[in-house]
Amino acid sequence: MAGTRNEFHVVKQDKDSYKLYPGKHEPIIDEETWYKVQVKRMKNAFKREKTHSLLHEHVLSGIVKCPVCGAPMYGVVNRKKKKGSDEFYTDMWYYICKNRKMVSGHPCDYKKHIRQDEINAEVIQKSYR
Repeated sequence: MAGTRNEFHVVKQDKDSYKLYPGKHEPIIDEETWYKVQVKRMKNAFKREKTHSLLHEHVLSGIVKCPVCGAPMYGVVNRKKKKGSDEFYTDMWYYICKNRKMVSGHPCDYKKHIRQDEINAEVIQKSYR
């Protein structure tokens, strides 16, 4: 089945189809703070649309693992303008560790960008053995 880019599917659930139970632990934050944060999250949330190389796919995102922390690596692009011009150099595609920027609060010191074309060539070579 082919995937679709930038398309979301909402799975509707009947509110009575699942039960909620009060927790048996001390709350981490108070209820008022919880609701304030939810309002702020909804206000700040936005969908990131892909703006360049619309046909390019990072097919190994999440499959390639960081050699240091074992976290999934994801695809990024290096896109630079030529000095004194509006023209761009050729896009270079890489995979980087998802923990590199402490997004999930887990630091990783593996700073290397692994070139996507090199990983793709390695996968193709291994698949023909």
